[in-house]
Amino acid sequence: MLLLTQAQQSPELIYSSQGKYVTVRSPNLPRLPPPCRLPAGVSEVAALLTFKKALTIPPTVAEFFATWDETATSPCNFTGVNCNNTNSGGSSVTGIFVEVLGVSAASVPFDVLCTSLPSLVTLSLPSNALAGGIDGVVGCTGLRELDLAFNRFSGDVPDLSPLTNLNVSHNSFTGEVPAEFSEFKNLVILSSLYNNNLTGELPRKLGSVSDLENVDVWTNSLSGPIQPHMCKRGALRQLFMPENNFSGEIPATYANCTTLELYGVKDNSMSGDVPEGLWALPIPQCPSH
Repeated sequence: MLLLTQAQQSPELIYSSQGKYVTVRSPNLPRLPPPCRLPAGVSEVAALLTFKKALTIPPTVAEFFATWDETATSPCNFTGVNCNNTNSGGSSVTGIFVEVLGVSAASVPFDVLCTSLPSLVTLSLPSNALAGGIDGVVGCTGLRELDLAFNRFSGDVPDLSPLTNLNVSHNSFTGEVPAEFSEFKNLVILSSLYNNNLTGELPRKLGSVSDLENVDVWTNSLSGPIQPHMCKRGALRQLFMPENNFSGEIPATYANCTTLELYGVKDNSMSGDVPEGLWALPIPQCPSH
């Protein structure tokens, strides 16, 4: 069965047969002009203004958003927004930096930002009062750096595999650390999960496929053994895991981790001996809450 659309108006008759779309050209019908499309910069402006409208902005920081104007044709003059030039002579948003302003929101329209800002590489929103879930961030396929620390985000931490830097500390995330974290081939800094409500075990292969440097998960409810492979690639400098429910022995593999500078497992349920190579490391102090 063929389903025809625009048969009387367009030189291109599009029909579906068994789920496949086929284009048929008719020389006898006039060609309509292509649909009007907004320049990329305009759609990016709209996305950023949608983000701004979701925020409650204290009067003391209103000046920061003064350049976020509805009449703007380019987002590149917005305070806190970075752009780069494109091959077409225009520009596209690569970074958003709304940091330490105390703005609040019941939810952040991550889906709008990710859909409309395909070149976004860095999203930095720390030290505000932003809430809601962050599942929409998975749509930012080009994102490499995500900093949401010191906010009120909640729910699960989704699979954020393309990232190199991730910081979601001091929020209210729950659930387990996604198993996909162990497949982060580009992840270097995971100094980011501390002071949440995360449970379960760390992914078994965490650090096996990336040059992981920092892992900081203190003050959660993580349990199970300390995974032995986080220094497998020979890049780990900091492994800080106090105030959890980890159990078992400290893996002997960390005694041979020559890059390790800081190792902390205070206030867990560890047993057994401390590998000799760890005694030479400085005694870490837990940051104040």
